[in-house]
Amino acid sequence: MELAGSYIVRQYHVHHASKYIYTFTFWITVLLFACPSIALPCFYWLCLGILSAIGIGTGMPTGALYLFPHIASLTSSPNCIYHAILPTLSWGFGTALGEIPPYFMAQSLQDRPAVVSMTNDMKPYIERYGATGVFLMACYPNLTFDACGIVCGLINMPAWQFFVATAAGKTLVKAPLQSLAVVAMSKGMLGRMPPSILPSELILLFQYASFALLLYFGWMCVEDLAAKEMALRGKKSL
Repeated sequence: MELAGSYIVRQYHVHHASKYIYTFTFWITVLLFACPSIALPCFYWLCLGILSAIGIGTGMPTGALYLFPHIASLTSSPNCIYHAILPTLSWGFGTALGEIPPYFMAQSLQDRPAVVSMTNDMKPYIERYGATGVFLMACYPNLTFDACGIVCGLINMPAWQFFVATAAGKTLVKAPLQSLAVVAMSKGMLGRMPPSILPSELILLFQYASFALLLYFGWMCVEDLAAKEMALRGKKSL
């Protein structure tokens, strides 16, 4: 862990990441003080969106727990769509931010045959359609999107292409469609909410398996970063 942390700090200085962090922090602070009535709710829903997608299938279902009940509570107002825009877009953008870690984790695991073989089924699709394919996969609730991020990292798709395609699909298509479906169901346009198809035990088992997969990838990343740090120290000692 110490070697992996040392390598991350070294790359932080090599790529001058501090200027990007300072710029981001500056503008966030300006927005919070300039228009707190808008910025604070945006930040709240943004964080919930990140929690929903962070990890590898282990995110917290903040859409079902917070966003969708909030949208449903707005349906009694005449301008419910207008009031739902800000939470929906902020939450959707947060889910796109939460998809970034698997992408960067995969970039440090390109020499691991086990990781490459796990994503062979999706790799031809991403290589053929590129950012368009990522956008289409981000346009609907997709349990395999973490694998999409891993593949994009393995094939070295530019980070900005992956993020823009992901953000466009999740922020502008998926989240608004989900909110519209909630509004339609709350107003009785689509009938009653369908019961859960999967039993709770099976859902819990899937969450445990996803968490184990997250730990597996995380440990491989730590090992890989530690090996890179040792190699850099070896070069300096020569």
